[in-house]
Amino acid sequence: MNNSKIGIIMLLCWSAGCSTVPTDKSGAELIATESEIGMGILSDDWETLRDAKIHYAQAMIAEELSDTSRMREEYDLAVSLLGEIDLYDNSSNAFESEFQATANKVSKDYQLALRRLRIRYGNSSDLSLMEKLELFDSIDDTSGIAVKVLQKYADDLGMEIPLVINGSVMRIVRFFQTEAAETFDLWLKRKGAYQQMFESILEEEGLPRELVYLAMVESGFSPRAYSWAHAAGPWQFIYGTGRLYGLKRDWWVDERRNPIKSTHAAARYIKDLFTEFGDWYLVMAAYNSGSNRVKRAMKRGNTENYWELLTLPRETRNYVPSFIAATIIGEDPEAFGFDVNPESPLSFEEVKIKGSISLSVISKAAGVSVEDLRRLNPELRRNATPPRDYGYSLLLPMGTAEQFNQNFAELPEKERTGYVRHKVRRGEALSTIAARYGVPVGRIVRVNSIRNRNSIRAGKILLIPTNSSVFSSAGSKRIESRSAVPKNSKPIKYRVKKGDTLGHIAEYYNTTALKLRAWNGLRYGKPIYEGESLNVYLPEYLKLSQPVYSVADPRLFLLHYRVKPGESLSVLAAKFEVKTDELRLWNSIKGNELKAGSLIMVWTMKAVEADITMKNVKLTIHTVRRGDTLWDIARKNGVSISEMFSWNPWAEDNPIKPGDRIKIYRR
Repeated sequence: MNNSKIGIIMLLCWSAGCSTVPTDKSGAELIATESEIGMGILSDDWETLRDAKIHYAQAMIAEELSDTSRMREEYDLAVSLLGEIDLYDNSSNAFESEFQATANKVSKDYQLALRRLRIRYGNSSDLSLMEKLELFDSIDDTSGIAVKVLQKYADDLGMEIPLVINGSVMRIVRFFQTEAAETFDLWLKRKGAYQQMFESILEEEGLPRELVYLAMVESGFSPRAYSWAHAAGPWQFIYGTGRLYGLKRDWWVDERRNPIKSTHAAARYIKDLFTEFGDWYLVMAAYNSGSNRVKRAMKRGNTENYWELLTLPRETRNYVPSFIAATIIGEDPEAFGFDVNPESPLSFEEVKIKGSISLSVISKAAGVSVEDLRRLNPELRRNATPPRDYGYSLLLPMGTAEQFNQNFAELPEKERTGYVRHKVRRGEALSTIAARYGVPVGRIVRVNSIRNRNSIRAGKILLIPTNSSVFSSAGSKRIESRSAVPKNSKPIKYRVKKGDTLGHIAEYYNTTALKLRAWNGLRYGKPIYEGESLNVYLPEYLKLSQPVYSVADPRLFLLHYRVKPGESLSVLAAKFEVKTDELRLWNSIKGNELKAGSLIMVWTMKAVEADITMKNVKLTIHTVRRGDTLWDIARKNGVSISEMFSWNPWAEDNPIKPGDRIKIYRR
């Protein structure tokens, strides 16, 4: 270890030993001072602290009685009450001491209880409690030497996001080194499995790679993390936000737990927040507690400085310091006293499976353990793949897909068929259940020996057989709807590029997202991915291939152009650097004739302002944010809904979502 690392460790250990949390050695219950009661400010806090102690005592009693559920409930109530308490400048030393002693004791005992009983509480309860209780408030470490040394170290890391070192950061660094050392060591080990994957996605999305440490402070890189606020996965999405960013949750899967999908969703969410706030620390605060809460704190404090937002919840005030502390330790754990043997990066390949297959069957065919399958596919909520006709993408350890395909194909049909237990709900019919699982009613009747298919009892458990087959590991084939293919047309293969959506592609090719879905067998709401090929049907007389740029490129915009006398398709194609057949496609022109004065549409990256149809018209691109509706956007920009649809025809059958670009023309 070099001298600078030894210096950091010595300074941090020295500063950690300088402060202690004062306690009441007599054991007598402390009461509010006369000044506090007279001011009427803190007496309620004493009552809250007393109630927290009562719940803490009840939690310990529940643990003795092995009442795990009650224990967690009482601890959560104690944590919640302590989180409501704020320390003021005029708080008495007695109250501060009692609060800190209680907070530390509750946190430590809760963690030990969970560890003893092996309760899987998100694998992130240590930090969650620390964030809620702000355990080390009483240790005000502003030691100039320690801060300066650590600040120099942080600056030398060369991160894009600034790493400010102050007393709050120092406290949490020490927390990770002492109280939470065992947990943080686990996080550092787990980081080895996910860091490369997460950083690659963040860089692909144009974000700083160090944001990977947000996943560390959120979940400790655990895809199965679940918080007291019902947030799930490595990026801790609550259900509503996850759905907003395309993460599906149903009886079979919870995509918030999918490391790849949730990281893409988190990246899009973070980019939206950065567009909104323009400051990384405010972005993190909003990610933790919500945009509106941060805006209210900024308004109340009349400041845009995160460190001055004193009305934020205690958990959020600790969130950025936690990120900074995790980053500086995570970049060089050895310098902070951690001896880590990180897990190997995840390595996998994909197979497409149709139907519900038991993981135990898959594990035998692939020659891997069920635990390995669950580790690679944490989004699965059942011990089987979902019964989807369009197939499910299952991840297998690298090098096992070929063996799996071969062994699975040789299994008898009865061994390949999976079964699902279904509890009949009140009012459910066999036809409804069969439709849900995609199997014939007759098969359910035969398997369950049902005599009267028109009468099934609520509460009865049915075994649902699910057909199964494996597509190639290269991916599944789509089933095209031939009836939707237009006459006198031919398909071209459009390769999806970064940022593309079905709406963008439909708009460019003068069609609709509804037709694109029909041509490619895409169910409504199914995302498309970079590199994927889509069939797009164009009139036979056009000779076009996919454009060289992304149809979602922000430099590409739709120009409404008034044809001038003497201008032809070839002249306009050269003028706007497009192809003549593209002009025919966008304007449904079969021949070569253009009438002077006619209005045509041109998708271009090159435009002369004087050529825009109306004088003094300005094109505005509005990027859709969370909560936006077309009606709201139209109203704010002083235009009508019909105009919005005329400029953005793809939006008629494709609901807008965050990240979409809406074109608005204004005088």
